[in-house]
Amino acid sequence: MLGRRSLKPELFFEPNQNLGRRRTKRTERTNMANNEENVVGGNNEAALPALQARFIPNAFEVPSCIELPAINAAQYEIKPGTIQSLPTFNGLSQEDPYAHLAEFAGICSTLRIENFPMGTLKLLLFPFSLRGHAKYWLTTLPPRYIKT
Repeated sequence: MLGRRSLKPELFFEPNQNLGRRRTKRTERTNMANNEENVVGGNNEAALPALQARFIPNAFEVPSCIELPAINAAQYEIKPGTIQSLPTFNGLSQEDPYAHLAEFAGICSTLRIENFPMGTLKLLLFPFSLRGHAKYWLTTLPPRYIKT
């Protein structure tokens, strides 16, 4: 038969561990003064790398496989309803890619934006019509692979 002490898990204690004691206002003021001195005064070299690290992006944008030609339109807006009206293609074996392209071209032909070429509009909207395996296929193409 085991006693109560043998059923409790072992507790590990590190002697240098902070046990959640509140800092006094004096300690906080001292720390703030030291930080201001490092930023404003003498030790700018130490603060500079930390500041530069904040401006370096964490993730880089992967270039698109679709290269869009220059757009002459000063302003244009593609409404969410337009994107929702596009046909979807998942890349499954029972789907017909030619039927998808025909339906996609038909819907794009109903859209008009001033000073915006139809080919550019199709290139811009095409990724929104793909889902699943087809979307994955599009992302695996090399950058600027599709131009027309």
